[in-house]
Amino acid sequence: MEWVSSCWKRNDTSVFLLNTLALWFMVAALLAGQPADAQNPATDFHFENITTAQGLSSNDITCIYQDRKGFLWVGTHFGLNRYDGQLVQTYYHEVDNPNSLSGNDVTDILEDRSGIFWIATKDGGLTRFDPDTLPQIQFRQFQNDPANPHSIAVNRLTCLFDYNDEYLLAGAENVTGVFVNKRTFEFSYPQMDMIHTGNLSPLNAQPHPAKISNWIQHIVRLDNSLCVSFLIGGFVYKLSAPAYQFNIAAKVGNESTAYSVSSFLFEGEKAWLAAWRNGLFLQYGLLEDTIHFPVQEKVVDVNDEVLCLEKWNDDFVIAGTKSSGLLIVNRQNYAYTNLHHSRLDAFTIASDRVNCLLKDRDGILWVGTSNGLSKYNPDQWQFHACDLLADPKNELIHFSIFEDPSGELNVCTSAGIFKCDPEQRAPRLMPVFENGEIISPTCIIKTDDDRYFLGSESRMFQFNLPGGRIEQIDLKAMNDSPPMAYFSAKLQVRSVIKDSINGNPFLILAILGDGLGFYDLQQHRLTLMIKMNAVPRSLGNNLVRAVTRDHDGNIWVGTSGGLYRWRRSFPLQNDFEAFLHQPGNDSSLSGNEITGLLVDSKNQLWISTNGTGLNKFTGTGFKHYFAPTVTGNKMTDLVEDNQDRIWIATASGFLVFYKKSENFKEVTLANADWILKPPARMLKRSNGSISYGAGNFLVTFNPDSFRMSHAVPQIYLTAFNVMGNDISLAGLEKDALSFPYYRNFISFSFSALQLSQPGMVRYQYWLKGLEETWSEAVQTGHAVFTSLPPGKFEFYVRSTVATGEWGKPVMLAAFEIRNPFWYTWWFLLISLATMALIIYIIIRVRLQQLMRLHEVRTRIATDLHDDIGSALSSISISSQLVKKFSTHEDERVDRILNRINTTSRETLESMSDIVWAINPQNDSGKNMVMKMQRVLADLLESKGIGVEFSVDPRFESMKLNMDGRKNLYLIFKEAVNNISKHSSCKNARVQIQLTDRMVTMRVEDDGNGFIVTKSRLGNGLDSMKFRASQLHAVLHVESEEGKGTRLVLETTATKIRD
Repeated sequence: MEWVSSCWKRNDTSVFLLNTLALWFMVAALLAGQPADAQNPATDFHFENITTAQGLSSNDITCIYQDRKGFLWVGTHFGLNRYDGQLVQTYYHEVDNPNSLSGNDVTDILEDRSGIFWIATKDGGLTRFDPDTLPQIQFRQFQNDPANPHSIAVNRLTCLFDYNDEYLLAGAENVTGVFVNKRTFEFSYPQMDMIHTGNLSPLNAQPHPAKISNWIQHIVRLDNSLCVSFLIGGFVYKLSAPAYQFNIAAKVGNESTAYSVSSFLFEGEKAWLAAWRNGLFLQYGLLEDTIHFPVQEKVVDVNDEVLCLEKWNDDFVIAGTKSSGLLIVNRQNYAYTNLHHSRLDAFTIASDRVNCLLKDRDGILWVGTSNGLSKYNPDQWQFHACDLLADPKNELIHFSIFEDPSGELNVCTSAGIFKCDPEQRAPRLMPVFENGEIISPTCIIKTDDDRYFLGSESRMFQFNLPGGRIEQIDLKAMNDSPPMAYFSAKLQVRSVIKDSINGNPFLILAILGDGLGFYDLQQHRLTLMIKMNAVPRSLGNNLVRAVTRDHDGNIWVGTSGGLYRWRRSFPLQNDFEAFLHQPGNDSSLSGNEITGLLVDSKNQLWISTNGTGLNKFTGTGFKHYFAPTVTGNKMTDLVEDNQDRIWIATASGFLVFYKKSENFKEVTLANADWILKPPARMLKRSNGSISYGAGNFLVTFNPDSFRMSHAVPQIYLTAFNVMGNDISLAGLEKDALSFPYYRNFISFSFSALQLSQPGMVRYQYWLKGLEETWSEAVQTGHAVFTSLPPGKFEFYVRSTVATGEWGKPVMLAAFEIRNPFWYTWWFLLISLATMALIIYIIIRVRLQQLMRLHEVRTRIATDLHDDIGSALSSISISSQLVKKFSTHEDERVDRILNRINTTSRETLESMSDIVWAINPQNDSGKNMVMKMQRVLADLLESKGIGVEFSVDPRFESMKLNMDGRKNLYLIFKEAVNNISKHSSCKNARVQIQLTDRMVTMRVEDDGNGFIVTKSRLGNGLDSMKFRASQLHAVLHVESEEGKGTRLVLETTATKIRD
């Protein structure tokens, strides 16, 4: 061994001991043998693949990074991607667009201490990306520009390292490195003497790079030191603070086994090396000087380069290779398992070229390959599947599984019985034959006297478990008839239980289509109990799917048409108590199609149904439990674990029912081929694990150690659109937005960061201020609101966790739709003030008009009274004087004078009425009543006619308008005048009433009366009718000769009220 002798030559005992230890590791590796390890977890590695079909910019993955929030950043040879488990957001270099990536060939991604992202590329230099600023200025490019000496020196970057608060260190081809000042964006370069010595400190960096052919390939921080590998250097170097000086000796090529280390992974004092030479290497210690070279050795000899490394757990490390897939390597003995891509298996890695690896904070392994991103989530793959057939040609139909006393599983399928031993050797198929033909075994049962019976799709047989041979059962009678019918019948025995009835051992058979069978093991008699219309209490349905016995000895039968309990009897009687679904009765079964029965450890009966949930028998009725999803209510079987939980097989995987809290958790299966399908049944094994058959697999899991994921998806807003225009999300969480009333068509797009099991994420949203309840997001991650009314709104979203439960709501946006300006307080205030002003002006103008009218009326009344009144009085007096002093010789002169006197008096009287009507001082109802009383006194009482005058007091308090008062008075006066002149009555009655806003005036007398149509009072009646029409009043005149006259005037109070 040359490396041993070299140590002795240096007389370095410590190094010799270290190298001796390495020798023992090498011997142990050789003794471990070639690739194989029974404890290797690789058998459980199953991958989901994310490609361009799911939105990636390219399938050729170059690097993977997880930021502080948990998002996964995926660099490719063509573009950058951010992945949240469901949504891929892509970023590209766009020509002539400075607000884009500087290049598309991404080599590394880094989030610095300030939350700024830096993206290294091989075709465009460096990009600074600030996701929290405005979209139009998020990117800043740093590319080499030969015309600008201050630009970055090279475009081909290899790696990134967050050096400190002020500087970023980038590895780049043909320069030692590049220091980037995060504040000033100035570049400086650490100096290296050819390929040998230098330091990685910005204090000693120069503004221009040295032209060398060596550069940094990988760099990490270890305590207060930097650990670096160079293109030419052969080792992982430890550079100590503060100078971080290094010295690459010329003989490293001779001392290094790996030669050029592209990546490394620490394990205590050791480092796993990915190098340009084939194989996986270990370095024992770090190179700190050129005197003591650490030992390197190849621990995994594969004919391929290892490109990347990742620690899996304390026992295994994972290596990605250039063309050989993944290596799952035992860290103690270096045995490994190789995982390859297979076109026949959709759950293998996407390609055998593995460029990068990442184990994220949730323990998920991400594998970047040349043909897509592969993901292994241990929480999704806690089910262990074993292939039953190496080359399945037909899909197997599974029935049940029997565990024999040795722990060997007997899987009953349509092809026979698969024997699976606890040593996990390959399953062995044992076909079952009857008369040379293969039959389908469905179940196996062992009796108390150690005999085995086999149920099948044909009938039940006696069974030799080790050899797989069957014999016809010893049968003396079937239903009190000769047994020959049994041996020719086809009875689909789906399950068998044992019981003791009246001291006799029985096997009770669930027979699909033929009811329930009771086989007496001592009397060798078979009794079938089926539906019999003539027997009202017989079994109600022959499609028996499940049968069980509770701790009290009750036999429960689940059928396609309800649940039945056998009333125990001996001799056997077809006598059952039926439990059926009754619409509207919440204590009845939730549905009649029973798929499974379970009596738990507390003697509680549970019933699974097809589409109508889980039922618990309470002793008097049933309590119902419904799954959170519709498919979850389609249940096929159920079994109890050791944690007081019930595992229920469904159409999409499993529901776990917690009996104490009475709630469900969902467990989905990433591989749909592993979903249990009827008529398969689950088995709880003696070690507590649960097994069942599905497709070509025997699937097993341990419910007691099963990890339930409770990670809550981080919901975030991806787009906010108003009237077709995107709103910037920068600062949206801090500021509430406000929009005018006509911008009320709003849509939201949202997603959730859930890398673990994104397929389980469902959304509900709620717009507070508009809705009171949650709405299902029919289109994943999208909500649209149209014609929103003015108001303040808050948009909330909640999502399910991996187990199907709803998480806490998250407010994503707050905004306001402003009222139209005519709904604003200031507009309403101005409007009210304007209206008040207008009303004030109107009232003021009206009052002024009324005052002017009042003055005009007063002036007219005064003028009429003073001028025309006095003139008429003078005419009357003058005519009387002329008559007095005349000689009376000519009678014609006397008649003329009398006419002049009469006419002047009448005119004076009419004018007096007009003056009274015009004068505003007479507008009150009280003044009008006084005027009427004077008229009655002058015209009637002066002639000895009795007068009855009654007025409603409300009329006296009314204020009357001029026209109404005038017309009402003149109608009254005309009527009274007619009574005075023509009625020859002894009594007269005048009445004024107010009723229902109506004013009614009645004038009656007991005089001569007249025939209305022949009355000589025609002109007076016409005058009264005319004045009544001006009041929009109704005037009735009733009269007969010798029976008096009655006049009735009806008008609305508004026509006469001022």
